[in-house]
Amino acid sequence: MGTDFSSFSGNLGKLYTNSNPGLDLNFGYFFNERYAVKLGFKHSIFGFNAMPVGAVDVSFLKFDSSIQYFLFPSALVNRTRSFDLYLNAGVSWVERKQTHISYNEVLKDNALGMQGGLGVSYFLIPQSLSLNAEGLVGEVFFKDRDSEVFLPAGIPNTSGGFRSASLGLKYYF
Repeated sequence: MGTDFSSFSGNLGKLYTNSNPGLDLNFGYFFNERYAVKLGFKHSIFGFNAMPVGAVDVSFLKFDSSIQYFLFPSALVNRTRSFDLYLNAGVSWVERKQTHISYNEVLKDNALGMQGGLGVSYFLIPQSLSLNAEGLVGEVFFKDRDSEVFLPAGIPNTSGGFRSASLGLKYYF
């Protein structure tokens, strides 16, 4: 469990601003000393000013599944090292909710995404508790990525990838 800081690149990054720290919750299962699967949930909030409707609040719920490859497996098996690095690759399902405040209207859509990144675990209590930091980059394939609806002048579409950095605690049992 931890906190997540997300941002977008490209035109989507120009549009979505005011990211607040989000919630990051993950569950993992180790297949062996090198491979694990992670199921995760992230929630983040953005906003933008759309013409002519005014302020829009945007929230994202992201459910992801990924494979993790640990570079120093003895840290997980024996917990003898203080840290371990891992690679992360996976897919996600993202629900986007846009609340147009002036119109009191809520638009929802969802999309598939892909992500990859690097993480590190630092063991605070051997065999029990670690501090995790993870960075991801990826792409979410929204259906309206080529639409010009509710966009400020100068932004032709909503294409762009995402970046995410999370920090949290992991309990081993």
